[in-house]
Amino acid sequence: MKKKQKKALYGEAGSFAIDLAKYITTGVIVTALFKDFGENTIIIYFTGIISIVFFFGIGLLFIKRKEE
Repeated sequence: MKKKQKKALYGEAGSFAIDLAKYITTGVIVTALFKDFGENTIIIYFTGIISIVFFFGIGLLFIKRKEE
């Protein structure tokens, strides 16, 4: 793959990962507000926060690699 193509791919993958983190945030918050999960609410929030941090970090890493 050419260098220009790799940069474009990193940029798109980074944007996708950040969008995924935003969608997970919205889904976790909205789902927890509309439905009572009882004791599992903490697990839902914890899993959501971990996945949000993971995808946001991956997105930032890919965007940084695009700029290099």
